[in-house]
Amino acid sequence: MNRIIFGHNFVGFLSSANSRKSTKTPILDLLVTMKKRTTFQHGDLKLHYIKSGYGSTIILAFHGFGQNANHCLPLFQGLEAACTVYAFDLFLHGESDFPAERMHTRPLLPEELKELFTAFFRTENIVYFDAFGFSLGAKTVLQLLRLFPDQTNKIHLAAPDGLIINPWYRFAAKTRAGNAVFHFLLKNPGVFDFLLSSVRRLNIPNSKISKFVYQALATQEKRQFVKNVWFVYKALTINTAQTVGLVLTKNIEIHQYYGLYDTIIKPRAGQKLAARIDQISNVKMLKTGHNLLGSNGLEKLTAAVRKNYR
Repeated sequence: MNRIIFGHNFVGFLSSANSRKSTKTPILDLLVTMKKRTTFQHGDLKLHYIKSGYGSTIILAFHGFGQNANHCLPLFQGLEAACTVYAFDLFLHGESDFPAERMHTRPLLPEELKELFTAFFRTENIVYFDAFGFSLGAKTVLQLLRLFPDQTNKIHLAAPDGLIINPWYRFAAKTRAGNAVFHFLLKNPGVFDFLLSSVRRLNIPNSKISKFVYQALATQEKRQFVKNVWFVYKALTINTAQTVGLVLTKNIEIHQYYGLYDTIIKPRAGQKLAARIDQISNVKMLKTGHNLLGSNGLEKLTAAVRKNYR
């Protein structure tokens, strides 16, 4: 059963604006600035999103770890007449919920994601779409490409997580031993703090990486959040060979964006993928670090993404 819970809905303005002969009206100007905040529920999954714009090109946007839907909206500001953007909160972020009773027993499965978005597309009358994903959000985008290849026009991957699985992540999130170690450290924060501070003092393996890890895992609450997010998304793995086959068969564009100074996500795996699908020119290196949706990277990323919608 699907359920839509509306926040601010301004769909009515669209029909009245379209009935005017003038292409520039106060109502149309108002519509551009208004956004609809909605929660879509399918089964036991609740997905919150912000809908912006009224154009014919549909863009699904997914933020990174620790962010929310609002972080994606500036990328497409000014494109409201050309694009309709659905910016989603990832599960456990913002207002998107994952069932508490399933936590650490049953993660989000690809077939569930397909059911969820099949229902969503039906409700919103979406046939074809583009998609954008930053870091963790790119996992969802790559899954959507695999699940809906006939409906995918182009995708944008910014510092994408999931093209290659970090061995430490595989150990911590996908093995019983790794889960046991992480659980022990959660229950013994003093040990965890000692290990993190030791890594920082010894500058292992890289000062920027250790700083990133320290900030992400600095408190027990943050460590529990990381563990929960890892669990929810651990089943959304990427089969590169399958992705290559779908992109070549369906003629799907993949645009990739990486920070030149990013020490967290390197472009190597993305460049290999781009070479295999003959889209190496779609890989862009931006003069910034990892957080492409942050204050230092947003302007550069926005300029690069918007070149595809002129």
